Order: sequence, then C-alpha cells, then structure tokens
Amino acid sequence: MSPPDPFWFAAAFPLLWVAVTGGISLMSGWHSLADRFRSSEAIEGETFRFRSASMGWRFFPANYNGCLFSTVGARGFSLSLFFPFRFLHPRLVIPWAAVASCTHERLLMIDKVTIHIRDFDRRLRIRGSLGIRILQDWQRYRAVAV
Repeated sequence: MSPPDPFWFAAAFPLLWVAVTGGISLMSGWHSLADRFRSSEAIEGETFRFRSASMGWRFFPANYNGCLFSTVGARGFSLSLFFPFRFLHPRLVIPWAAVASCTHERLLMIDKVTIHIRDFDRRLRIRGSLGIRILQDWQRYRAVAV
C-alpha cells in the first residue's frame, strides 16, 4: 500500500484549520459577543500582546494561549487574536458598562481575573498582568459610575 499523496494534506489542511478556528469561536461564545461588540475602532490605553485567556462554559472553555491582543483604557477593553486564529474571531471592544463583574483568583501562583459580561452566559478568564489591569480599570470605572 502506497503512502497518501501529500497534495491531499496540503489541500485539506487549510479547510481543517478554518473549521477548527470557526468551531472554537462558536463554542467559546466569541462569535455571539461579536454581534454586540464587534468594532474596528481603536481605543486609547495600555496595549498587551500575546497574552492568554479562556472563554466559554466553566468546565469546557476554549483556551486562547499566547495569541490574545488587548488594549485596556478608560472606555473599556478590546480583544483580538493573532492573525492565523482570527477566522470568526473579529476584534471586540467591550465597554465597562457591559461588564457585570470582575473577580480575582490566584490559582497555582497564577493571577486570573474572571469577567462576566451582561447578557452573556459564559465567562471570560484572563491570566496575568492583563487580567489585573482589566480588574483595576473596571473597579475605577465602578467607583466613578456609582
């Protein structure tokens, strides 16, 4: 039996890549957030590159490890992904008013901030300094808004 023709792999790989990245967007909830928060508008603030986060249901989240870009500013925060992973993952700009809660956790010496967005049934968990910055700016927003 002869080995499979490499042409089929080269043709099938892009289709598989698009199917997997699109499926992750649908499963995690990114695609449904895009209905409300899709934006190409730039926001002013601190930029974070190649960060990690997870989004989705508590016991079955989609992990975005080392491919997340974000800007955190006075109006809210933006989320986007590294180019190869962007299919069905448009850039999001989430205003502070849409954030229902932010909670800090420290698990295995890693800081994580869990963000619950209003009218969204899944959670967003962001690790490290990006998560801490989002928490600090959200608390600042709440102190002024109340």
